[in-house]
Amino acid sequence: GTRHLDTDTRRWLRGSAFPRLDEQGEVRHVLVSLIDVTAEVQAERALRESERRHRSLNERFSLAAESAGIGVWELTLDNNELIWDEGTYRIFGYSPDEPGTPATLFYERVPPDDRYRIANEVLDCVQSPLPMDAEFRVVMPSGQVRTLKAYARVIRGEDGRPQRIVGGNHDITKQRLKVDAELDCTGLWVLLDGYLQADACTGDGWL
Repeated sequence: GTRHLDTDTRRWLRGSAFPRLDEQGEVRHVLVSLIDVTAEVQAERALRESERRHRSLNERFSLAAESAGIGVWELTLDNNELIWDEGTYRIFGYSPDEPGTPATLFYERVPPDDRYRIANEVLDCVQSPLPMDAEFRVVMPSGQVRTLKAYARVIRGEDGRPQRIVGGNHDITKQRLKVDAELDCTGLWVLLDGYLQADACTGDGWL
């Protein structure tokens, strides 16, 4: 493409040249075609800038989530695919290369009563404008029972339909024994909620 100034506005053009030959094979003239692709170039640049900002946001949030002990997960609603980050694997007592899908690993660790309740919480979250805020138990292989706090928000498409749920889990087993457990976790949920709202604005997946 080539550029030129048109009434103080920079335009992007895509040009093609087609030579016309005479009977002796000499070039008689050249047909030149120019197409204004300014909108296409601007859209591509805007997309790259959006991706750059989103990567920067993800990097900052990853560091904050890791330092706060938050495990982040994402559920795609059209195919029910669950994705975990490394922090979530650790909270559930797994290594990131553990065989099996995150959904299978979740069912292995969470008691049936809590699985049923969390499933209902997820359904309520999809149908409600309010974020999900729930607690559930995780039973480790040693028999130890951990209490996790789950916070999640629905990400909707331009048509308003729910596309995915992005959330975070935090091990509050120790804090659960304290009266001020909710106070201890408030900062973590503010952090996660800020990211989820930014994610909803960009429309890009975090994981």
